[in-house]
Amino acid sequence: MFLEETKYQKTEQEALELEREELEWQEVYGSKTNGYITKIDQLLAEGTKESRMQIKALFLDKEFFEHYKQVDLFAAIYIVMTIYELEDNAKILTTILDQVNTVEELQDYVFQFKMILYRLDFGIGQDTEEELRQFLEEHMVSLIQLEIMMNTAVIRPLIVALKLEEIFERHHLNDYLFFILDYIDRKWQGNYRVISKLADICRSAGRPEEALKYQNKIPKIPVSYQGQEEILFQVQQLLWKEMYQETDLEKEIALLLENKNVSDDMWKFLIEHINVSEKEYYFGLIKYLMKYKFVEKTEITLRSALKTAPGDELILCLLAEIAVNRGEVKRAEEYLSFIIEPGELTAKFQNLCEKLKEKDGNE
Repeated sequence: MFLEETKYQKTEQEALELEREELEWQEVYGSKTNGYITKIDQLLAEGTKESRMQIKALFLDKEFFEHYKQVDLFAAIYIVMTIYELEDNAKILTTILDQVNTVEELQDYVFQFKMILYRLDFGIGQDTEEELRQFLEEHMVSLIQLEIMMNTAVIRPLIVALKLEEIFERHHLNDYLFFILDYIDRKWQGNYRVISKLADICRSAGRPEEALKYQNKIPKIPVSYQGQEEILFQVQQLLWKEMYQETDLEKEIALLLENKNVSDDMWKFLIEHINVSEKEYYFGLIKYLMKYKFVEKTEITLRSALKTAPGDELILCLLAEIAVNRGEVKRAEEYLSFIIEPGELTAKFQNLCEKLKEKDGNE
C-alpha cells in the first residue's frame, strides 16, 4: 500500500511539473507562435532567394528550433527547410518552396505526401499508386525530397522502398528507380537482386566502372547456379529481409524452398555468405526450417550459427539431435564434447547416446 501511494504521489508530482513547464513555455514562447507564422507567410509570399534564406536561417538556428520542435507545424517547416537547403545546394531549379506560398499550403503539402506514403505502406486504397505518380509529376519532386520523406515520414521504410521500386519500374520512372535501388542498398545492405539490378542499369547507361563497383558487392555466383539466378535472388532476398527483421516471412520462406525445389547446396552457398554475427538471426531461420522439416537445411544453418557462437549448448545439442535421428551416435557425442558450458540439455543427450550405445551392444 505504501509503495502504491508513493508511486501515485510521484506520478502526480510529474504531472504537475509537466503542467508547470507547459504553462511556462506558453508564456515565454507559445505566445510568439502566431507572430512567427505571420512572418513566415510574408517571406513565403515574397518567394525570393533572400526571403527563403531568412526562413532557412530561422529554422536552422538550433537555439530557436529547440524551443519549438514540439509544435507539429514548426516541425513540418523544419523538414521543408532542410529539404530546401539541400535542393538549393544541389542547384535544383524547382525546389519544394516553389510548391507553396503560405505556411498552410506548406503544411498541407507535407501532410499530403506523407499520407500517400502511409497508404502505400499499409496497402490502403486502390488508387494510391496513381496518386503517388501524379504527385511526383505535378510537383516535380526531387530525389532529395523523396529521401528525406522516406527518412522522416515513413513508418516501415524497407517495405515502402520495395513497393516504390515496383511502382517506378512499372511506370518507367528511371531516375526514381535508380535512386530507390541505391537507397535500399545504402540503408539495408546485402540484397543481391537489388545490387545486380543497379549494376545492370549502370552497364546499360555506359558506366562500366560504377557497374563493377556494385557487382563486386555480390559474391561470385558458382557456375552450377547459372540460369538459376532468379531463384537464388528470391531466396537471398528473404534471408536479407529476415536480417532486417521483416515480419511474416515464415510461410513465404517455407513455400519458396518447397515450390522452387531449392537445393541444399544453394542454401549452403547463401547461408555461408550472410554477413550476420548474431546467433539469434540463425535461430529465427532454424525455427522455420525445423517446423517444415527441412532437416539438411537446418543442419547447414546450425553449422553457420556455430561459427558465430562456438561451444553454444543449444546449437550443438540440436546438431547432436539430428545426428542421433540419423543413427550417428558417435557424431552426436562429438558435437556434445564441444559444448563449453554443459547443462541439463547436454546431460539429457549424453544419457540418450549412452542408452543407444548399450542398445546397439546388446543387439
